Amino acid sequence: MQVLVATRENFTELIAVLRVWENEMGYDTNQEEIVEYLAGCSCVLYVKNQDDNIVGIMTGDITKPFWVKTPILTENWLFVHTHYRSEGYGTALIAMFEAWAKSSGCGCAVVTPNKYGTSTPEVAAGLLRKHGYETFGYVMRKKV
Repeated sequence: MQVLVATRENFTELIAVLRVWENEMGYDTNQEEIVEYLAGCSCVLYVKNQDDNIVGIMTGDITKPFWVKTPILTENWLFVHTHYRSEGYGTALIAMFEAWAKSSGCGCAVVTPNKYGTSTPEVAAGLLRKHGYETFGYVMRKKV
């Protein structure tokens, strides 16, 4: 297993695993939209299995609200291919996400389990609790 930081030069390598996510979720995007999204992220991480296949991705953005002393790294997307869940890939991504946050001067990392993923929010929250995350609020949504 290997967790790597993606760069614009290798964003297209991530397309295959992102297509798996897209199919599971019923979304329809194109490669240009995906690359544009990744280019706008502060942090893009991916994990490879022993066969050198990309099986997961995690992205985030750094923000510096005026009311806190240090920046915050907020997760936008955490996905591990269904066939590779419960094998440590999510744990590896989370650990690298936290290391990246620290090295970027962030005081905390925020991860928001939600219904956009293919796992339930409860399962994702359980994984995060194992790694020391605590409930800090709720994510609420209303279509307008």
